[in-house]
This record gives sequence, structure tokens and C-alpha cells, in this order.
Amino acid sequence: MKATILIVLALAMFQATACEKAPVRSAEPEEVFRSLGRLFECRLQDTAVECRGKNIQGVLGHERFGTHQADWVLVAGATHIASLSLGLAHICGLVRDGTIDCWGLNDDGQLGRLPTQPMPEVPTAPVSVIGVTDSVAVNAMAESTCALTTDCSVYCWGRVDLPHVTEPQTARRMPVPRVVKLAGNP
Repeated sequence: MKATILIVLALAMFQATACEKAPVRSAEPEEVFRSLGRLFECRLQDTAVECRGKNIQGVLGHERFGTHQADWVLVAGATHIASLSLGLAHICGLVRDGTIDCWGLNDDGQLGRLPTQPMPEVPTAPVSVIGVTDSVAVNAMAESTCALTTDCSVYCWGRVDLPHVTEPQTARRMPVPRVVKLAGNP
């Protein structure tokens, strides 16, 4: 219940943001982002990403799954990132050009790609989310991610089991990004 309330507040914040021509929000220097399960964390160094902790499904950027990394390691290919958001076993970054890059577990489409689209089964390097451009914010949740774009659209993908999304129950598993309507909004 508490997690659902936080997610509702995060998505409401998306729509409350003045999104037209809004600048991409950049992280503060040395800002550390923690995963929902607090098993790994990442930070931005300039526009590169470094992570440490438990390497759940390649979130640390290498294939030694299940290992623990005490020191910060550079995630290869995660460049030009303005801000990060970490789910349970995936990470998404808002790229300075308004696109979104994600890596880690993709069993429910958390990376914005069908699990059958050409890519490694568990990408340890970022892959671009298909069809989402002009983003100004990104919010990774447990098994899904949403992004706010400059035209105030909210795109979500992954396992979007959120009661405030006005989509049919069968559509809540969305492996490719879709514009979603939030309850109470036209």
C-alpha cells in the first residue's frame, strides 16, 4: 500500500511538472541513487554511471551475476546520462538528448523492449528504450518504468500493475512503451 501511494505521488509529480520545454533534470554532483530493494546503488560521475552492491541481473554492468562489488565500477556504455532511476533489478537513465537507456532484467519488458527483440537476454550494457524521445524525467519502479515527455505525455512499460493507471487489466503487462492515462486526468 505504501509503495503504491509513493508511485501515485511520483506519477502525479510527473504530470504536475511544467513539462513543455522543460529542461532535462540533471542529478546533483555525487548524488547516489539506491535500488528499491537497497541491494545496489549507482551514482553519476560527470555523465557516466558507476554502480556498486549486489550484481542482480547485470545491473552493475557485468555478467558476474549475484556477486557483490564493494567498490564503484563504471557501467560501460552508460554515457551522457543526466539522471538515473533504479528498480528492483533494472536501471534506467535519462540521456541528455531526451531518450531513455535501460539495463538489467527484462523479463516483463522493464527495458522498454520486447524480450524477443534483438538484444542479450539480460543486457549488462544500456539499450535504448524504443519510441520514447523528448523525455524530461524517468521513474523506475519495481518491475516497470515511466517517463514524462515534453508534451506532458506519460509513457510506461514493463509490469504496470498500478491501480491508478486507467488501462484494462490485460494491458497492464506492457513490454513496449505506451502512453498511459492516469485516473482522474483526461
